[in-house]
Order: sequence, then C-alpha cells, then structure tokens
Amino acid sequence: MKKPELLAPAGNLEAFFAALDAGADAIYLGGKEFGARQRAKNFSHFELERLVPYAHRQGVKIYVTVNTLLKEQEIASLYRFLSVLQDLEVDAVIVQDPGIIHIVRRDFPRLPVHVSTQLSIHNANGVQAAAGLGCKRVVLARELSLAEISAVSQQTETELEVFVFGALCLSIAGQCQLSSFLGGQSGNRGRCTQPCRRLYTQGSQSGYYLSPSDYNALEFLPQLMDLEVASCKIEGRLKSSQYVGQVTSVFRQAIDLIARDGDLEPEKCRELNGQLQSAYSRPLTSANLSGTYTNSIIQLHQHGSMGTRVGTVVAVNGHSVRVRISRSFSSGDRIKVVSPQGDGRKNAFTVKEIRSVPEKGHKQENFTEVWLDVPVQCRQGDVLVKVGSKDYYSSRGAKYWLEKLKREVE
Repeated sequence: MKKPELLAPAGNLEAFFAALDAGADAIYLGGKEFGARQRAKNFSHFELERLVPYAHRQGVKIYVTVNTLLKEQEIASLYRFLSVLQDLEVDAVIVQDPGIIHIVRRDFPRLPVHVSTQLSIHNANGVQAAAGLGCKRVVLARELSLAEISAVSQQTETELEVFVFGALCLSIAGQCQLSSFLGGQSGNRGRCTQPCRRLYTQGSQSGYYLSPSDYNALEFLPQLMDLEVASCKIEGRLKSSQYVGQVTSVFRQAIDLIARDGDLEPEKCRELNGQLQSAYSRPLTSANLSGTYTNSIIQLHQHGSMGTRVGTVVAVNGHSVRVRISRSFSSGDRIKVVSPQGDGRKNAFTVKEIRSVPEKGHKQENFTEVWLDVPVQCRQGDVLVKVGSKDYYSSRGAKYWLEKLKREVE
C-alpha cells in the first residue's frame, strides 16, 4: 500500500526537531506574521533561512502557513515575506485568502500553493475550483466523513490532505466568529482566544458546553490510505515538543505498519491509541468520520488535557502531601490535582522535588509512596494526573537548537 506523507506541526524550534526525530516527512510552520497561530512562538526570517535548508538535507519538506485573511495595508509586507519564502525554496505555502492565492500564482510562480482547511472545501467542486486557481493541494474540511472524502478523491487528481489528529474547531474551521465577537480577536487573523474552551453556566448547571474533544482518525487510517490521500496531517502548532514528538511517532509507526501489512491489527491499534491518550490531549473522538457524530464530540466536564494518572493523595501535612504511586513521574513534570467529588478545583503545579518514603537508595519505580511539596490546595483522596513533561527538546531550550542549526548550515 502506498504511504501518504506524514505532516507534523512546529510552533517553535524545539517542536521542529521533535517532529524531525519522530519521522515526519514534512513539517508545517509559520513566520512571525500572516499565520493563523499568532500565539505560537513561530519563526523569524533568520531562523527560516537556516531551518529550511537543514530540513531539506534530511529529506523533509517545509510548508509555511500564510493562512490569515489579508488587509489592504498589509500587501507590501506580504510581498516581502513571499519573496523570502520563494528565495528559500520552501516546498509550499498554505493559504486561505483567495487574494493571496492570486498574488502567489501571478507573482511567485515557484511557490506551490496548498489551500488551507480554513477555506472550508468539502466537496469535489470546491477542489476543482482550487485547482483552477493553480493550487497543487487542498486540505479538506475536518467535518467530512470517510465516505465524503472517498467521493471527493474519486473525482479529482488534485492532491488531498486530511487531518488525522488534533484539536477541533467548534465551528467549521475558518468560519467561527466567537472570539471576534466576544473580544475583538479574530481567528481568521490568527488571534483566536478559544472562548469555546471556557466554562459556561446555564441556570444552576455549569459545563464546557462548547468545547470539542480532540480529533483522532487512527482507527480509520487504513481506509484513508486506501483512498491514497497525499498527506496525513497532525494539528498542533501551539502544542509542546513532547506532544508533537509523541503523536508524530505514533502515526509514523501506524503508517509504516499499514503500508507493510495492509491493515492495523486491533491490538496494535489499542496500543497506539493508548500512547495518543498519554500525549496530554483532550478526550478523543473520530468526529464525523464514520458518518455519524457521537456524544464523544463534546465533553461537558473536561476541557483540557486528560493526562495520565500517577498517584493518589493519602495524607496531607501543610503544603506537603504523601502520594501513593500508580505510575512513575519526575521532577519537572506538570501535575494536575483532580478531586473525586468533582468540586471544580483547578489546581496544577510543577514537581520540584520527590522525597522517598522507602529505604534510601531505592529508585522511584520501586516506591509505593512519596512525599511532594504541593503549592496548591490538596486533600486526602485527590488524584494526581500528569499533564506535561519537561522533555529532551524543551529542556535544552531554543538557543541550543538555533546553535545546532547554525553549525549544520553555515
């Protein structure tokens, strides 16, 4: 079976190297302007000038997002940015605004155009319209079912890209105005404040009524590969390097196994899904891929990372707690305190020091209980959940990775 491209996100240098090492075939990222993820650190021209040739030496493609809606006074800046990208020979630009598509095809012919999912293309006519504008690839809307993707693929020779993992928009991507209405920060300008993730109250009831689960197409990956989609895309330019590396690694394994065996064994699928759950994502859903939305699309009482349970508080002494361990964790890990009573406390902290209860010299894996200093409210019976790690890439910091790029390229 033919392998699709595995496309991973990078919002900073740490995530870029994590995606490379995890086996991404291509990486998409943004510059300091014109990208739909302005809250990400993103990349300066200086960084792009070193990053693009470095990736190309590794056989990895670079796609740059130019997927905000353009204002008239920004055209001169856009031309300067596109000129840099064309000179760097980036492999494509990802575009939402039809005006930008026109500019790129007319004045920057060496820049291939991929149509962003924010243009909401969801049928074969939309794909044909994009192809008529000279676009090489279309990123299909995430709301499509497998049957709808199949119908589109049978009617076009244009490359199709589909999302396989990551956050879902409450609205059809590119059409949501909630952030703009509530705070003047438009998602179509890269500034979405994610009001859909807030706690809302209706009468005496509260919940995360607008917060979608995270999208996971792993179990449908064999069928998507049967359709010979050009690219399988992971969402997450605002995510950590640990998340990017772990999710990319899972889909690298899955694509390689399916290409070799023609399918993904149920036991292996469960194993890989377990790894995705531990990547600090929200609860997972396949959304509309099966053709029917399920209740899993919204989680009323969960809007952030599910994380991995690591222990239970068995005693409290001031700001120190005694924890019975169920899974190992380390200094630098981010821990969330969850009340079994569901009282709504939002307490999270970073582990500074782990003090052993067993005999001196034992490794943590052999502990049954440890003491932690906890700077947040904690009660006996509370559950501790790991929601983040200080991983290899982030622990070295951006300066380390920039120096690595400079050494390799210059």
